[in-house]
Amino acid sequence: MPRYFHLKTVRTNSQFKTLRRLETDRLHSATKFRRKPKTYPVTLIRHADFVAACASIQTIYSQLPDDYDGDATRIFSASAENQQAPAVQVTCVVNVVGLLIFRSKAAESVLHTKIKRSTHLMAVRLQTEYPRPHRHRYCCVISTNGKQGTEESAVLGVDITNHQATIGLVLPIWQDMSVKLYGDGGFELVTKDTEKQFRPVSVQALWAAFQAVNRACHVARTNAYFSRGLTHDWVSYYHNLPASDTCQMQEWLKTDDIDSFNRYVPPQAPLSDDATDEEKERRRMEALLAAKLQEIMYSVDLEEVTVLQLRQRLEEELQQPLRDYRHFIEEEVLTIYGRMDEASAILDHLLLGTTFNASNRAELERRSVSHILNVTREVDNFFPGEKFEYKNIRVYDDEQSSLLSHFEETHRFINEAKAQGTACLVHCKMGISRSATA
Repeated sequence: MPRYFHLKTVRTNSQFKTLRRLETDRLHSATKFRRKPKTYPVTLIRHADFVAACASIQTIYSQLPDDYDGDATRIFSASAENQQAPAVQVTCVVNVVGLLIFRSKAAESVLHTKIKRSTHLMAVRLQTEYPRPHRHRYCCVISTNGKQGTEESAVLGVDITNHQATIGLVLPIWQDMSVKLYGDGGFELVTKDTEKQFRPVSVQALWAAFQAVNRACHVARTNAYFSRGLTHDWVSYYHNLPASDTCQMQEWLKTDDIDSFNRYVPPQAPLSDDATDEEKERRRMEALLAAKLQEIMYSVDLEEVTVLQLRQRLEEELQQPLRDYRHFIEEEVLTIYGRMDEASAILDHLLLGTTFNASNRAELERRSVSHILNVTREVDNFFPGEKFEYKNIRVYDDEQSSLLSHFEETHRFINEAKAQGTACLVHCKMGISRSATA
């Protein structure tokens, strides 16, 4: 007699048929009511359409209420006419993923006029490191047929601030560009000269942007576009549009390799009218401490003095305790100390310096610096979008890093400053190895 018994449920054929029908109905019901994600065709934005759409963008964001948070159920749109093709009407619509463009074209026939309408995702909305009210960031791929009759493309970064659209990034797509995912819902564009990272707000936006850039890169490789060729002359139109401010521009340029201490810190925004008396007093006090601290540091022996002694000296002069400001004082001491050592003049038009020299606007202006060659991966460009011309050679400070392949372009960049009668600052992090080699 067996020790264990397996209980089995015996069902008739009719019972099996009934169970199968119920399971089929359950799967059909789940499929019927499942929410399918809306997708957009991978279509690049035509240059002429985007020019027309710029006016629509301004109109759209002047309509947005103060509490708009990208809710997809609240739609705001505007239309404009394509100047190169008057029969084409371009309409922009804001939604939670980005900006949509509707391209309507009237096709006349003998009997009637037919409106042909096409839709694609115009610009995907990106996450921002410095969220502020009335501020949005978008990324899109613009394309047009160039002089050679082939499709040419560029990546465009658009900032919307207080209902105004400005350009934060213009990046032509050459044959050496590659696109890859870098984790946490972002992708990056990599060339021999630069790396740009983008983080869309959703999976849907990531898919649309990633596919559009991949297609544009494939076309660039097929037609062998390179930076000093005869293509992409139309990109100059976007360089002439209003540029974003320094804080916004820096966000387009930043990468994960940049050290937090060497990262650009946006200037403090003016206090609002409803700021508390405590906030106003702290802002006034920090400005006073920065000025007094600079005076003290120029009058003492910095090889002997400590940060604590500097704080005590400030307390003696101001006749009040400053323990609550000790972190601010420590950071300000390092900033002032770094700027006290000026960049070395190698030639009349060539200066060699450190991160602190590159961040000292007063020194740059006093020494007529117009070009800045940044030979680091971990240090930001401090004043992008302003009167300084930047070039980045992104290498690490180790024995395996080779600068030989960059000599021609760095020599050309330095000579540009010489031809203008200005100076070029070459810097790495400490001004010793990489910048001296470049």
